[in-house]
Parts: sequence; structure tokens; C-alpha cells
Amino acid sequence: MAYGFFDSFLQSSPGEGGESTATILLSGGEVTIDDTDKLKVNIAPATYMIDGVAYTYDGGSLTLSAGEELERFDAIVLGVGGVASVIEGTPDVSATTPTIPGTKVLLSYVSVVDHGTEVIEELKELLLGGHRQGDSDENRDNQKNKAPGMFYYRNAKFNTDSQYTLDAPSTISKVDNRVYVFNSARNSSNTGINIDIFEGNALVATKVITGASYINSRVLFYNDNKLYFIVSNLVQQGWLSYYDIANDTFGLEISVGTNTLTGICHKNKIYIGSRGSGLVYIINKLTFSLITTVAQSTAFTFAVDEKQDRIFCCSATGTQIIVLNYYNNTIVKTLTVPAETTSVATRADKGEKSYVNYQGKIPFMARVAGQVLIYDTELDDFLSPINVGTTPVDAVVFSCNLYVANNGSESVSIIDLLEHKFEKDIIVGNRPCSAGNLIVNEDSIFVPVFGAGTIVEIEAKTGLVMSTSPVGGQTRSIVFDTKTGLLYVTVNVPNTRLTIFKYQPAKLFVLGRDKTSWIEITPLTKQGGVAEKQLFYSSEDIEQCFTDKSIPNVKFVKKTAMGYFNEAVIDITGQTTIDLAEYHNYNVFKLTSSNSSETLNTIDNPPEHSFVLIPVSISLTVNSVDPATATENDIVLESSTLVLNGERGHWLELRSEYFGTGLRQINAATY
Repeated sequence: MAYGFFDSFLQSSPGEGGESTATILLSGGEVTIDDTDKLKVNIAPATYMIDGVAYTYDGGSLTLSAGEELERFDAIVLGVGGVASVIEGTPDVSATTPTIPGTKVLLSYVSVVDHGTEVIEELKELLLGGHRQGDSDENRDNQKNKAPGMFYYRNAKFNTDSQYTLDAPSTISKVDNRVYVFNSARNSSNTGINIDIFEGNALVATKVITGASYINSRVLFYNDNKLYFIVSNLVQQGWLSYYDIANDTFGLEISVGTNTLTGICHKNKIYIGSRGSGLVYIINKLTFSLITTVAQSTAFTFAVDEKQDRIFCCSATGTQIIVLNYYNNTIVKTLTVPAETTSVATRADKGEKSYVNYQGKIPFMARVAGQVLIYDTELDDFLSPINVGTTPVDAVVFSCNLYVANNGSESVSIIDLLEHKFEKDIIVGNRPCSAGNLIVNEDSIFVPVFGAGTIVEIEAKTGLVMSTSPVGGQTRSIVFDTKTGLLYVTVNVPNTRLTIFKYQPAKLFVLGRDKTSWIEITPLTKQGGVAEKQLFYSSEDIEQCFTDKSIPNVKFVKKTAMGYFNEAVIDITGQTTIDLAEYHNYNVFKLTSSNSSETLNTIDNPPEHSFVLIPVSISLTVNSVDPATATENDIVLESSTLVLNGERGHWLELRSEYFGTGLRQINAATY
């Protein structure tokens, strides 16, 4: 198989001042792989010059010689009289590109290796092609037709590490290096409800919430080294309590109504929403005593305006949000919203559930309307609603994005909070976050998909699906420990199981020259994985994602002789100055104009590397200044004026450099 990366470039043999004897590709000449004959390269029509003489190539194709086990580089070139040809390189362990005569114009280099008779145009095809992708090392090692340089992509996923049978584990919270699992059924000895405590994959302790009538528990939040939770009885009467982690003790209990599921802490007050009682219970955190209650129909979730010390309380079924003053516990505002509007945005920097705003903007979810509502605390009003999927039930803030789980449309929506706009939907499966919550770390969003019984990992920076892992039941609560790579999952059926999974990051391997050793290629990401669909759409992407040390025996990108990768076309009609601030990754600038001639006096924000100016079918006069008086944007040439004739293929190479010595040293773009 031969595989190549085709980077057209500029080749010139300058005469005095870089003027008359140009050998250059003027247009066209793109090299591609034939769809049917994989050793054939097709060449697009081209115009070019050799020693100042213009030629036209009508297009055609060439056939490459079969490769050997050692790599070689072939050059696709154009010659005198409109003829294309191949200059074949020499196979070697450290192959080099062949020499290009001055009578040839280089179009592209092709890397050729003995992989059979197949030419791969893009690395993406090589990585994602059929049998070269799978879930296990066994799949990798059982590949057929193995040849040096073959790539294998192993998907990211979670593998089962250990399982525990508990008393209907439901909600989970992680604090430091420990994970606390709250159960929703009485323990086997009927003494109360267990909190099972894990370190890594080991159950290290069990604490019992004693009470003859308790049948359920639910953790709410973590604050000041205490885990606050709700316990309830058969008729759904709820009590608020806490587990003091440092002192290993339980706090007092406060009755907080019926069907009580949510709560939040702000400064020295705790707010608990009772759906059944239609009340907000306001509790002094320091004395752990009830301050007062405020009426709110089916009181549910909360959000906090931290600057103005206001607490927003949503209704599970109603159409109003009440806004409470932190200091006097009064309702200062009532907001009318679509039915079942809730706030459940999760903080990205905490391992527990917490409801916060983003730069003064509080996200709410209108479940019935299928919308996200952003309340701007500076304007003290809602911004225009943003449509998402059906029945949004949970959300998480990461950086400036809001990820929204849509329980009714099998998707996660991404909202750009800075631009206030919908970005895209990500399909994750049936009923995401139906019984659990989204969690986030600095790399990934983890989605518990209840109906599908899976955990879906989304790369936070790109919004691409990294992995989908089955968990063996209807997924409920999840917690991910980034330090250990362990994922803790409770499921609905069977409801007695806690499963701990070990994260297996995505990995990329290349087969060594011995045809048996797989060399692991390590991406530059903290989790060691790359999203499947993010795998390299062009050869240049390799340098951005992988270190040179991690790819022995494989050379992904072949620079051309002059090192030019990128070219830009700039219209300079009527301009005497060009600004290259947005083109620092470019090496070749083709200058066009609606006029037949232009004058160039200065270049603003030039790149640090050398670059080439090519006037296209125009005459360009370049003016020079004395180095002693030049500024950063001036051009310094050997002569005061240089006229480039685009019709004759003239070009000019410039670089930024210091001139002179001592007090006379200045900086200018020069050549």
C-alpha cells in the first residue's frame, strides 16, 4: 500500500532580485487518488513556468510502482512541454525525498510502503477503515493481512472492575478520595438505612441512619465537610439531616414536609423544597434550626443570584418562580414561566450537585416547552428562549457551554452561553438522565442513559462522543473519579447493585516493522484518548495531536523542499499596505487585484517565519526604505524599488530580521 499527503508548494529558481527565471506552479495541479486503481494518482490540469517559460498541463494520471517493506518517497512532477512524471525515491529505514531537477515543478510527495496495492489519501480513512477499529487488544492482535504501518484504533470505554450488592443504592456523592452511596431501602438487619463508603474499588465502611420508620434516603449536597441528606417514611414525610465526615457523626433531624427531593445551601442558610407541602423550608445552617417557611406550589429546584443574594425557587408543576431575599426571607419578585420550569445546572468544579449561575446568567429548563431560559441578573429579566430537545431534565455548565439532557428526544443539547445560541444536539440514547444526573470534569461530560442502560462520554471541548458503555441495567446515579479512572454506577434493575467500572481511554496503535509489535501512539490529552470522529481530517492535524516521540517508524507529514504548507489569496485592490495578522500560519501569499498594477509600501503584523509574495496576473511595485530609518512594518530591499511581473511568474521572499549593529540595529521585513 502507498499512502501520501499531498501538499502543493512553490518552487523557484530566482534570477537577480528573484525576477526572471522562475520555475513555479501557477495554478491547479492537485494530486488525488484514483477511486478504482489504488496505485494510480490523478493530476488536475495546471499552469506552470520553467525557467520563465509558461506551460500548460491538460491533466492526466500516473501509476506508482509497488512498494517494498521499507518506506520510500516518490515525487509527482511536471516538466517541459506539459508532461507529468514520477521521480521515484529509494526505500530506506530513514527514507528521504528525491532530488528535484531545476527543469521540473514539484506537485507532491507520496510516501510508499509495502502494504499491498492500496493507496490511502487521508489518514482518517486508514484509521477508521473497517477492521482496523475495535474495542479490545484481542481484536487488534487478530487483524488479518497485517503489514508494517497498519493503524488500529481502540475505542474508549468502561470495563467492569467490581460489583457490590447493597440495599437499593440510589444517589451518590464523592468527597475527596471517598464515595458515599445512599440507599433507598432498609438494611438487612432492619436497623435503618445504610450509607456505604468506598475508597477506590473497596467498601471501607458503612454508616447507618437509624430510625424505625425510615425507608428511603437521598443525598442533597456537600457543604463544610458535611453531607446533607433527606430521609423519608412510607407516607413520604421527609426529614433533613447530615453526616459530619470529620467527626463521623450524624446531625439532628428537621421535619421538612412531604415528597421532599431538593435543596441548596447559600451562605449560612439551607433551602429545602417540599413538593407535597408546597413550602420552601429555610433553615439556619449554623444552629441547624428552622427559621421560617415560604409558600411555593410544588416547591422544587433552586438557583442563586450570588451578587444580589437572591434565591430562585422553581415549581415542579406550576408556572411561577419565586425570588427570595436572603436577608429577610421575603418574596421580592415572582417570574411567570412555562409549566414545569426547573433549574438544575451543575457546577463543573465540584463533585456534588450544586445550582449556580454563569457570569450573572442563570439557566432554567422549561420541560414542557422544550426550551432553555436564561435569566440575566444584570438586566433582571429573561433573555429570549432557546429551543432544545423534548423534555429537558438536567443540565451542566462547562466553560461557557451549557449541556442539556433531553429525556424525551434521546439527546444532549449544547448551548453557547456567551453567544446565547443553540450549537448542536448529540444523540446519546433512550431517556438520558431519567433517574440520574449529568456529571462533568475538565475533559468529559458523562451522561447516564436510563432506557439504554449505558454511560455516554462526551468530549467537553468538541462535543464529540468519546465512548458508549453498557452498565447492565437502567442507569441511575453516577460518579466519576478522575484520579483513579473509576466510575460508580447505580442501576434501577436490579436495584440492589452498585457497579464500579474502570475507564479504558481510547488508544491508537501502529504496527511495527516486525509485523508483530504494536506501538502505542499517545495523544496529548489528559485522559489519553481522542474522540473517534475527531480523528484527523488532514495530515497537518497529526502534529497538533501527537508528540514526535510517540510515533517512531512513522512519518505522518512530509514537508516539501521549501517547507510551504499553506497559501492564502489576498485582494490588495487599491492598497499600499497589507495586514497579515490573521495569516501567521501561512507561508505563501498570492496577491490579486481588480487593477492591472499595485504598489506595496509596508506590511503590518508579518509572521515571524519567512514568507513569499506572488502577484497573480498583475504588476506589483514593492518600495524599499533605508534600514537606518526603517520601522517594524517597512520593507528593506537591496534596491529602492522592485517591480514584480505576475504574468512572468515573479515572486519575492521576505523575512523579519534585525539589521545593523549597536545603536543602528533595527527591525524590518527584509530580503
